Amino acid sequence: MVSAEGFLHKYLRNLVMNLVGNENMKQKHIPKVEKMVCEHLQSWCGQASIELREAVAKMEFSFGAKILLSYSESKSSKNLKQAYGDFQHGLISFPLNIPGTAFWKCLQGRKKAVEIIKSILEERRAAPRKRQEKDFLDLVIEEIKKNGSLMTEAIALDLLFILVFAAFETTSIALTLAVKNVCEHPKVLEEFVSIYCHWRDSRN
Repeated sequence: MVSAEGFLHKYLRNLVMNLVGNENMKQKHIPKVEKMVCEHLQSWCGQASIELREAVAKMEFSFGAKILLSYSESKSSKNLKQAYGDFQHGLISFPLNIPGTAFWKCLQGRKKAVEIIKSILEERRAAPRKRQEKDFLDLVIEEIKKNGSLMTEAIALDLLFILVFAAFETTSIALTLAVKNVCEHPKVLEEFVSIYCHWRDSRN
């Protein structure tokens, strides 16, 4: 999707917007995000300290993988998060593809992640789910089945790999920096709390 241009880019963008467009965000995803955040905040309260960047990334990964692939780390024998971790750690490294180097581990991590996503795709195609609420993988499979569709398995795997990565990597960094900056400015924190309380009360 990063390198897609013209009509292909528009096609992939519209496909993604079917999942995360304004209406879907309001009706389905925002309530789920709110519930997820509250659950994680509650679990963090029982810890003496947390590594915020890693904790937020784990939270975001769980949510992103769930809405995209219906993947749950606790219910799967395939460690998708570890594969992405290997990919991420060597992403910005000298491009020396020799076993043992950071770049080699990065490529191996990507390969493993794509293999896991492919196995999930194949399992879903072999045994389609019958339920009203679909995840992004369901939409992708429907596109692959259409005659004359631009969607191929190779494009689908690349798209799913990128979207899962984007779901936790970019947002976790942004949220960590936001929390850091807010904590360093108590007056801003007070204002945020006031805005949130007003918003919460207006919903009731």
